[in-house]
Amino acid sequence: MSEDAIQAALQQVERFPARASAWLLLGRSFFEARRWPAAVEASRQAVRLDPASAGGWTLYGLSLRHCRQLEEGRSALRRAAELTPDDAVCWGNLASAHESLGELEEAESAAARAVALAPDSAAWHAVLGTTRRALGKLDGAIAANDRAQ
Repeated sequence: MSEDAIQAALQQVERFPARASAWLLLGRSFFEARRWPAAVEASRQAVRLDPASAGGWTLYGLSLRHCRQLEEGRSALRRAAELTPDDAVCWGNLASAHESLGELEEAESAAARAVALAPDSAAWHAVLGTTRRALGKLDGAIAANDRAQ
């Protein structure tokens, strides 16, 4: 199925090479097939064509992280969060990116924002709890982990 999706997306890129949406579709197809370097290249082209695409920046950032390009991935995810300041997923992804780089204060801040935007999300409470535990803020970690259950 994923190879069919890739082929269909490649056809869209061939037909509409100047459309960011075609490149984003191709990037998502590569991402779902776990072809990370190809997802990076396609999503990079998508954000070149449409620098205001939060979805493009998110895919680019996540793809970069899978390629172990953590700092560049964090920068792309930061751009996605800046473009969509009310999107909890963008802030949660940014929190995870900061955490993977050992930027714990920044991770806590982004995770807290994700939790504020989506207070019922167990995933973002878990990220916040993990970050607070790493910072030695055990009471905050316990409270966040309780909400993650």
